[in-house]
Amino acid sequence: MPEVNNTTEEYLPKLVKFINKKFTDLEDRITRLESKIQTSQTSALSGYHEQQPVQKIPEVAENGLYFAHGVKGVFLRSTGTPEFQDRLSLYRFKKINENEALVSVVNELSVVNKFRRNPDALDGVCEQLNQCNENTKGIETVKPGRAVVEGDKWRITTVAEIRYI
Repeated sequence: MPEVNNTTEEYLPKLVKFINKKFTDLEDRITRLESKIQTSQTSALSGYHEQQPVQKIPEVAENGLYFAHGVKGVFLRSTGTPEFQDRLSLYRFKKINENEALVSVVNELSVVNKFRRNPDALDGVCEQLNQCNENTKGIETVKPGRAVVEGDKWRITTVAEIRYI
């Protein structure tokens, strides 16, 4: 927790950063718990047979990047990764050239769960064509968005259209 003896101008940004970190940590804990519950249910249904966990090979974005979070449609270029990171990667940027990219949402259940808990994460990046609910199993990018490089950031110029499936 930030020290309270700072001025309000210094304290509020530190408090917001602290709260955002705690929120992200909480989201990750919830995702891990959901995964444990799903694993428990699967093993309970499979009887006494032990199942070997399926090793998922990370998807590599051909000529593109994966991003976890942006702020109102702005993503730091340094935070993009060429490999999909389970429970972290939310958006895929497929480069058209060095300064432009098509933007889509990663179709993974962990991403659906994050957006279900925090629909504001889509602000400035995607327009939802329908609502997410407890039966939602995936996300379809109906129309990709567009982003351009501005210095050390990618900025969304056209929001993507998504549909929950």
